[in-house]
Amino acid sequence: MNDYINTNACRSALLLIASLAALTACGGGGGESAGGSPPVTGAPSPSPSPSPSPAPAPAPAPAPAPAPAPTSFTFQVSSPALDVQSGQEIVYCYFFSLPNTSEVFIKQWDATFTPGIERVVLFFPGTSMKPDGTMTSQDCPFWLTPSTSGGGQLMTWAFDANKTGTQFVFPEDDGNGNPVGLSAKAGQPAVLWIHMFNPTTDVIRPSASIAGTSWPIGSTVTRADSFVTYVPYITVPPKSASFAYSACSTPVGAKFFSLTTHTNRLVNFSEIYTDDPNGGLPVKEFLKQVASTDNPLDPGVRRTDPPAFLTFNNDKVGTQCGFNNPNDFTVHAGNRVNVDEVCMGVMHFFPATEPLGCYGTVQIP
Repeated sequence: MNDYINTNACRSALLLIASLAALTACGGGGGESAGGSPPVTGAPSPSPSPSPSPAPAPAPAPAPAPAPAPTSFTFQVSSPALDVQSGQEIVYCYFFSLPNTSEVFIKQWDATFTPGIERVVLFFPGTSMKPDGTMTSQDCPFWLTPSTSGGGQLMTWAFDANKTGTQFVFPEDDGNGNPVGLSAKAGQPAVLWIHMFNPTTDVIRPSASIAGTSWPIGSTVTRADSFVTYVPYITVPPKSASFAYSACSTPVGAKFFSLTTHTNRLVNFSEIYTDDPNGGLPVKEFLKQVASTDNPLDPGVRRTDPPAFLTFNNDKVGTQCGFNNPNDFTVHAGNRVNVDEVCMGVMHFFPATEPLGCYGTVQIP
């Protein structure tokens, strides 16, 4: 702005001096020195004459346009609405692919249910397992091994929700100033596991919707992934109580920011624990005691943020669940939500390059 004022001031002075036939320069770049125009070397000096009016100063160059702000990738998927009969409890899997054309890192998940949806889990398999748009209750994969389709895969546990309105946001800061996000490769295959139950006397048609938002495309993001523990040895005799547990190792130095558990309806407690650094009793890092008024399918979640990300002592983690079986049959580990039980620890960590977990004491992969 000051340059612009000075330029116009100089122009006005030159015009005035020219009208008086003076040859005084207006100080600053481009002006002649005082005393008139310098002679041309080797030629007679010309008679003094009025200085011509200077050419108008060029307009200031426009400021460069700001670079466009990085954009985020967003998507939403809804499962097809299907009939669920009165009293029916069933699991469906919906297969689809994300529409992104390059790798993105998920920042946030949101879930919306209609009545009849008990809970959902969103999985990211490494490869497509069924054609997009397939909705089936047969051969429905769950985390580790589909029974007959696509071979065994350890899938990323991308998101789970036990009630409508559930939201999950990844950390904004990994402790070094970078956000943390879940990798979704171009055209990421996905499986939405949907647990439905109809307690009414009417036929209902429930549906679940999942929305995802990425961090700005092209920004530097620290990759996160899931670490899931599965307790395979569950036996609860009729009219009895029992518990099951297992322990294994976590990645050395991994930082955990989310802990929860996954069970079915017979659970009375679930916990994730680690070694006591002083050699005492295990330290509980997550604990859900299920009261009679609680929804056993909704254990809640523990979140940690910088600088208090969780690192398991000695890189050891254990998972334990207790069960009460009021039925006339023995309950075992399995994926049938109405007759089997499961005991799983579901955690998210960084830095990561792939999903990890444990089947009992065996690390996967």
